[in-house]
Amino acid sequence: MTGEEYAKFVIAGLNRREYAKAKKVAGQKRKREEPKLHIELLPKQEKFVFERGVDEIMYGGAAGGGKSAAQCIAALLYAIDYPGSTQLMLRWTFVELEGSLIKEHFKHFPGEPWYRYNSSKHVGTLWNGSTIRFGYCANENDVFQYQGAEFDVIRLDEATHFTYDQFVYLRSRVRGRFPAPRFLALSTNPGNVGHAWVKENFVDPAEPETPFVGKDGRRRMFIPAKLTENAYLMENDPEYLKSMETLPEILRQTLLEGRWDVIEGQYFTEFDPAIHVIEPFQIPAHWKKYRCLDYGLDMFAMLWFAISPDGRVYIYKEFCSPNLTIEDAAGKALEYTESGEEIAATWAPPDIIRSRTQETGKTKADLFRAAGLPLVEASNDREAGWLSVKSVLRIQPDGLPKMQIFRNCRRLIHDLPLLQIDPKHPTDCMTEPHDITHICDSLRYGMIAWTSAAPEREEREERLWTKDMYDDWCRASADVRAAMEKMMGGAPTGYRYF
Repeated sequence: MTGEEYAKFVIAGLNRREYAKAKKVAGQKRKREEPKLHIELLPKQEKFVFERGVDEIMYGGAAGGGKSAAQCIAALLYAIDYPGSTQLMLRWTFVELEGSLIKEHFKHFPGEPWYRYNSSKHVGTLWNGSTIRFGYCANENDVFQYQGAEFDVIRLDEATHFTYDQFVYLRSRVRGRFPAPRFLALSTNPGNVGHAWVKENFVDPAEPETPFVGKDGRRRMFIPAKLTENAYLMENDPEYLKSMETLPEILRQTLLEGRWDVIEGQYFTEFDPAIHVIEPFQIPAHWKKYRCLDYGLDMFAMLWFAISPDGRVYIYKEFCSPNLTIEDAAGKALEYTESGEEIAATWAPPDIIRSRTQETGKTKADLFRAAGLPLVEASNDREAGWLSVKSVLRIQPDGLPKMQIFRNCRRLIHDLPLLQIDPKHPTDCMTEPHDITHICDSLRYGMIAWTSAAPEREEREERLWTKDMYDDWCRASADVRAAMEKMMGGAPTGYRYF
């Protein structure tokens, strides 16, 4: 049964009383006139429209997949199926709302008396009492205009234009008193301000078209769509595909291919999960292994990496957690390191090695060492660090990159492609959103430490700090410390130097 046949079946069969009443009202002008509907659904649109077993569902990916049409048809059939239901359809701005959802829904909805649209209130009402409200949320606080409101379904078109906070608040508006399936329905392309939260909540956790339960306990599903699957558009506007193929590479990949691992302004355009993400394997015992970390109370992020004899880097383990003391962070690092595993060094940024607390005069490195995790200083040269990462991501003549990441390192795989170019410093990454930078900074420290010139380390090792010298330095006054550091060529920066 097609969507149009289904709609007519519901109108004529499941709601005979309302249907007869509406026909009686219309009978004075148009006797026996059936509602005029224009509903054609692609297979994936149909799955999106009729899915009722999830709390949140998302449709889309590439441009031209029929997202707005799917939302409008889904809203109509839900409204018919559940008399008296209420729905909210949102775009980011009113201009977008008027040019997409409002314009699109008239193509599919019946005319009067079956459906009336109030253009001043932007509310449509069907003959059975169901209502559909159209709105926008251009500013963060625009969502509060729906405070106290209740909707059975909220539909976000171009969901990546909305922030995560807006999404969470709108979720609280999905409620009601009458039995009916209630959910959020999203449709979108990759990119924009909400790219990260949409990808994290809908794209990454499971295979497409597979219902899954998120970390928050909500049941979700993502249904991808591509332009080439839209037979109507391909037939009626074949030039559209040609125009998409001429777009700049990043835009072409996101809008035509619907790829979520590349976005406009992406710093690491070299990153491709199909190439850089691999299944875990047993690392040979003779390979060198290192750890690198970034620490703060907001996040402790650590990576383990191994170097093969031919000079390739494998990131084989990660650990991320907020609100850990230094003692707890060190404990986790040691706990996640297998017993007997030989780690050549643990790299950390200069602020951890050198910055001292006013209370004790000790550095964070001192506290890490006391907890059993000695550290080695890595460079904090951001440009050189990011270029080191770019270098190991590049494909070599044998068709493989110098660095690959085990699939179990989910946080790194998720965050690395989200780093954006800083428009003020194009050779650097933006530091916002901050929560995606921790594990990437850890990677940066490790890569620049591994690729840094050996002579610098050899020169440093000619003047090793002994254990006694280090103890004297710890107890010394500031002026004595300065003299010792001048003599030794710098402060002691880790266990390897004494």
